[in-house]
Amino acid sequence: MKKICFILPTTELGGGPKHLFDLLKRTDLNKWEPFVCTQKDGPYWEDFQKLNIKTYNLILRKISMITLFKLIALLLREKPSLIHTHGARAGYYGRMIGWLLRIPVIHTFHGFRYTHLSVYYRIPFIIIENFLGLITDHHICVGIGEKQRAAILKLVPLTKFTIIHNGIDFEEIRNLTIDKKRVLNSLDLENFFPYRIIGTIARIEPVKNIITLLKGFSGALGKVPDLRLIVIGGAPKGQEEYQEEVKQFIRNHHLETHTALLGDRKDARKILKCMDLFISSSLSEGLPLSLLEAFAAGVPIIATDIPGHKDVIRNSVFGLLLPQNSSQGLTNGILKMVSLDPVEREILIKNGFKRIKDNFSINSMARETFSLYEKVVSGKN
Repeated sequence: MKKICFILPTTELGGGPKHLFDLLKRTDLNKWEPFVCTQKDGPYWEDFQKLNIKTYNLILRKISMITLFKLIALLLREKPSLIHTHGARAGYYGRMIGWLLRIPVIHTFHGFRYTHLSVYYRIPFIIIENFLGLITDHHICVGIGEKQRAAILKLVPLTKFTIIHNGIDFEEIRNLTIDKKRVLNSLDLENFFPYRIIGTIARIEPVKNIITLLKGFSGALGKVPDLRLIVIGGAPKGQEEYQEEVKQFIRNHHLETHTALLGDRKDARKILKCMDLFISSSLSEGLPLSLLEAFAAGVPIIATDIPGHKDVIRNSVFGLLLPQNSSQGLTNGILKMVSLDPVEREILIKNGFKRIKDNFSINSMARETFSLYEKVVSGKN
């Protein structure tokens, strides 16, 4: 049996931890003995332990020599056959240590973001990623757009990259039944029923562009008063100022009774199924699970025209892509989608579900990932 070490920066609610949790649930424990190095800062810590996965608590979100030496000692003791790192900072630790200890490493980007960095940070970031890319055995890109962005790593051959799409359990989501009124009442949102609900699942930070979303929603609300907006997602550490800007915008534009900031929610899928329209105003994405889950839930989608979103939606038969960072574009998109007749809406819903069923299966994602593990460990990469 081969040991595999997963290195993940956080166990907070989000795409990366959810991706790993789904992968661990489908691990063949007759072939692999997984353990996870991450921070005990969110609900996925308990979820990993419920799977009887060995977990080690390390602070990986900031660079620390103490963490570095702890991780080296841990890996020397555990002796894994493979390391799989998720996200930038976890990748700094895992890829460097894997190279030092001669342990094969696979790295998944989960959003290769450098375009939003200032030039003072962008150049060092690209230099470091090029070096780490050279010493990494293989990279997983969760979408075509992410692989295109990773082409900035000029020193790393393309043979070191594989696209393995994120996947979801679409049948589980489709078969989830809810009572919309009861769910809204449990959230103290009785006044949101029976209005049409627009929703998003996104962290409250600038890259998710929540203020532009609020501007677009406010513009649509002026013409269609029976709309309500739900935002599922909390503010990461360091984004408290941006969160306050969001709240101030809501107060200044008198949206308090029309908008709900719910923070992080374990029951996000139930709330998703209460939505009449899903919207993502993000400026950068890898391949967002929230879009896949919206399709599975039968909720039409509006999203900004960026890599990651385009990997899912592709064209207008699946949803509506709009220019990024345009509040007027979002307003127009909302008005267009809420004016669809029932037949047009049902066509979009059916097309969206077929799209994820055919291309974003969680079982296909797991199968392709473990196949890559075997190749890397056996030296056939």
